[in-house]
Amino acid sequence: MERGDRTARGFALVALAESGARVSREPGEKGLARLVESEREVEAYLRTTLLESKGQLRAWAALALGLHGHHLAQRGLALEEASRGAIARLLARERSVEGASALSVAAGLAGASGALVELAERAAKERDPSYSSLALGFLRDGAALARLRTEQREVDHDHLRLARVATARALLGDAELVPDLIAQLAAAGCDRAKIALCDTLGTLGDARAIDPLIAALEDGTASDRCRAWAAFALGRLAEARELPWITLYATRVNYLAAPPSLSSPFGGGLLELR
Repeated sequence: MERGDRTARGFALVALAESGARVSREPGEKGLARLVESEREVEAYLRTTLLESKGQLRAWAALALGLHGHHLAQRGLALEEASRGAIARLLARERSVEGASALSVAAGLAGASGALVELAERAAKERDPSYSSLALGFLRDGAALARLRTEQREVDHDHLRLARVATARALLGDAELVPDLIAQLAAAGCDRAKIALCDTLGTLGDARAIDPLIAALEDGTASDRCRAWAAFALGRLAEARELPWITLYATRVNYLAAPPSLSSPFGGGLLELR
């Protein structure tokens, strides 16, 4: 993994992070010991790469280390303090937008509580604080809730930022999240806001969104595109599976090398189907 283009190395780091946190199929204490040893080797390699790299590769290494920690947490384990501390220290020194965004998400995924103060400060002053906000949600920082509610009202026209802020509020268990989104949808005056709000409501999967989405679908004054997104959101709400059907094809895809039948900047690929 020492050579090759940076994006390919980034994908490789993420693949290593995921495979290194898998549950061992070897039974007994021997299998468990081998699993723990393998996990720590992966963690040490990702941490070293994070500390010794810079630019885009450091951003990939941060995300990979955070993802590794997230997978460990799902099994009741955690990254070593050396790893969580490294993420927090690098975030405090990072000046680039790309690097700070990656390190912020990594801090949240890894449970790096030492980054809380830095994340809160960044969220208060960044032009796009949604990555810092998402991290605060992962870290269950209830003190961020009031600012997240304000931020959500300001980004309802931005699809991806709205999704990050809403996810942060959901992680914090905010009971007012869905009513706020429904009220924003009713007051939305442009297609971009309506589409973003419909999609976010569909993703959250709360039954309270059904009637407002039906109303959006039946709105004769709305554009065909807005009504289509309302229909899509209703389909997401009604889907029995926890994750949408497209997840099977979208997970771990190399989007830079995807054939047009899978994904295309001009639309028409499987991943663009709505």
